[in-house]
Amino acid sequence: MWKMRSISRNLFIKVFTLIIIILCIYPLNTKAQIRKISYTEVIDYGGVPPHVWDARTYDDGTVVVRIIGNCSYEMFSLRIINTDGTIVIKDIKLEGVQQFNYCFKYKNNNDIIKYELIRKNQILVLYYNATDVDDVNTYEEYGIIIDFDGKIYDKTSFGKFKFTDQVEVELNIDREKGFIVVKYSEDEASTWQQYKVDSDGKFIALAKGVIDNNVTIDNSAIFPTVDGDYAIAYYEDLTNNNNNNSINAIKAIDSLAPKGELFVELIGYNKNGSTTFLLYQNQYSELIYSSVFCGFNYVRVGQTCSLITTKSRNGNYNIKINFLSSGSIVLSSNIHYNFPVISNMTIVLRNLPFGGYLVSSSTKAQNFLYIFLFTENGTSISLQSNIVGNYLILPNNTVLFSRIGMNSNSYNSWNFDVIDVPKSVDDNGYLNANIISTYPEINSSVGLGINNISINYNHPIELSDGRLLIYQLLDDQTILLRQNISCTDDNSKCKIFNNNKNVIIQIFRFTFGISGNYFIKIENNFVKDITYKEPLLGVGAHIWKFNFINEKEYDITRSTSGLVRLTVPGTKYFQNLSISDQDQFVDQLLNDIAETVQIQLSRLSKSNVNQIDPSSNQKQLLISIFIEETKNQDEKDVNTIIRDINDAIIYKDQTLIGMGDSTTYLDSNYGFVPARKY
Repeated sequence: MWKMRSISRNLFIKVFTLIIIILCIYPLNTKAQIRKISYTEVIDYGGVPPHVWDARTYDDGTVVVRIIGNCSYEMFSLRIINTDGTIVIKDIKLEGVQQFNYCFKYKNNNDIIKYELIRKNQILVLYYNATDVDDVNTYEEYGIIIDFDGKIYDKTSFGKFKFTDQVEVELNIDREKGFIVVKYSEDEASTWQQYKVDSDGKFIALAKGVIDNNVTIDNSAIFPTVDGDYAIAYYEDLTNNNNNNSINAIKAIDSLAPKGELFVELIGYNKNGSTTFLLYQNQYSELIYSSVFCGFNYVRVGQTCSLITTKSRNGNYNIKINFLSSGSIVLSSNIHYNFPVISNMTIVLRNLPFGGYLVSSSTKAQNFLYIFLFTENGTSISLQSNIVGNYLILPNNTVLFSRIGMNSNSYNSWNFDVIDVPKSVDDNGYLNANIISTYPEINSSVGLGINNISINYNHPIELSDGRLLIYQLLDDQTILLRQNISCTDDNSKCKIFNNNKNVIIQIFRFTFGISGNYFIKIENNFVKDITYKEPLLGVGAHIWKFNFINEKEYDITRSTSGLVRLTVPGTKYFQNLSISDQDQFVDQLLNDIAETVQIQLSRLSKSNVNQIDPSSNQKQLLISIFIEETKNQDEKDVNTIIRDINDAIIYKDQTLIGMGDSTTYLDSNYGFVPARKY
């Protein structure tokens, strides 16, 4: 039933892979730059050369590679290639994962274990368990969340699995929102289920639904949309004699009727049900459907679906439709792609981040792999190489092609050819073609006086619902949210200048309180294209990075105390706690306040007894906090701390105050009132 993986020299000799890299980025004589990444393993994993089986990338370009060897070696081997070129080894023993998961599956020649990158230290791993490996009715698919040391944070079942089923997982365009699992079934309804993974690594099941009966894995493409939803595009071939739909059969007979139709089923984020609309009708009987691929536009607005078709003797065509989240079509075109027409060819198309497409095609019969790179208009020139293996597109328009260890100087090594594909649009370091510049500048150092941040776009925009998040980078894996900004809230301090191309956002004085490394994440849909009203892509985590240096000398001011007030629900919650739990509540409250305004916890303490606010009709509770002075002028003085605590509470929806288990109950209408006012 199962056959062992055999990665031997003879297999690779038989599998001759031809890579044709076709490039045309203006001017036409521009060439791709090819570099090498090579790594020699210290340990011999199973007595066969290591092989790059799969690779994933984070938004900042960090690559996580899965290495495989003999499947009797039960190890989930990952290699993290950092953006500075360093490589980190992670060999993980997956607890509770049965041995057959590490081998080839007899059907479709697919490996069973799959993985997706959720956060910097959270990985989604999918695998199967069976009570009887010889009984196809006992298989069940599972997902686990682990870190790079193999610690399991949560586990969930994705349901029973049949060998006729096909399962696809697609991340949301914002990893924080999770992913969708689509199960295609031949003998029952195909389904989808959305999930989210919280910051503690726990699965949260979201909305679920059923897919249209006409959708199969062969005629469809699932993809995330720019506004944070999901979609499934599927093509109905109306000339197919096996089509049982009577209406479609009538259409096929009518010479004026369409020969095929492309539909898009929109699935709202965490919303049950879906909406389907017709995107395209194929009127040409000589165009033979091959495959459909969709995704969001890196350069233009909205989404793009590419319908790959073959016309007898004239090669392949990309029927490309750009459309908005509303379903409105912006642009459609029919582009001729000049690559070989081979029967039973499998074609895969991928958008490149800075314009153009990568098209790969293969056929099992001839064991060939063709790879082509095209510009937006389909023009191309060629460059040959003998690269063998998989490929991965990075956010900066770089393409990695894996190379088998037998082609290098070491038997126990694996390799990548790194091809920096020329860009058809400018890249200013933000991995977003819409952004020209920012303040602070990317990878810069800034000091005191940073009261605003700004973003310059290359075309007019308007503010939207997405948020801008400022983080402090404590170490490689730990980040601390400093400010959470929405430009559409009532308290918004965002303004647009320069013909609607420049956004300036006022920030809190305590956002950059201490020296350190920071980055700013721009959510998708932070702004919209002013013409199409369509969400624009943001900037991912760890990309807009800079260093803050605090050289201020603070005044020395005397210790004092002040009052904070709990909300009505907070007062009731506190009064129902035991005495010890009330003490823990206050301790946590002081800790969260100290972390928010970036001072030592030892400078805050609870003073006096709790009291009821005499000005409150609902008898809200007041808590007195004592602030200790310091003689160190490098640390915040008492007056600065009073101001920062007050601002953090008033605008708690933008700070850690609104996220703490205790501080969330602080009354933003009251703030922090120093004792000297009484």
